[in-house]
Amino acid sequence: GDNYGPTHEWGFGVNVRATRVADIYNMEIYDFTGDGVCFSNTYGMEKNEENKYVYVGNPTTVNIDKSLIHHCRRQGVSVIDCKGFSITDSEIHSIGQFSWGYEEDCIAANLKDKVVKGTAPSAGIDFEPDRYTFLVEKAVVDSCYIHNTDNFAMVNTTVPTEIKEQGY
Repeated sequence: GDNYGPTHEWGFGVNVRATRVADIYNMEIYDFTGDGVCFSNTYGMEKNEENKYVYVGNPTTVNIDKSLIHHCRRQGVSVIDCKGFSITDSEIHSIGQFSWGYEEDCIAANLKDKVVKGTAPSAGIDFEPDRYTFLVEKAVVDSCYIHNTDNFAMVNTTVPTEIKEQGY
């Protein structure tokens, strides 16, 4: 986990920016005040001659496979800007329920002040191209178990997403 205090929502477990390919395989990512995984190409777009935003530089993809992401205060996974995203055979749980140590242990030890409630959107996976220049072109969510999140299993407003065999 990170040690920046209970209101630090930028305490990422894995923060990937401006890369060709990122593979996260067989990892346990937990106890972060921000997102378990945050992925953004950041500044990888510009307008072309037709006044449309296109990727410049390297193509970007992120793949998460056989991983466990839990007890993150803001999100399990944030996908902000990439050409392709996939998450397979993974579990995401207890999002928006961060504590300095597990909540049950804090309460049992009478350390309720160490429990920090989550911050929005508190989703398992959030596709959030948060600037008009950011895009998520394709996403695949396959054989994942997403549960016990404060708000949503997944948030997706505009991203073409293929969803297969999920447990929520």
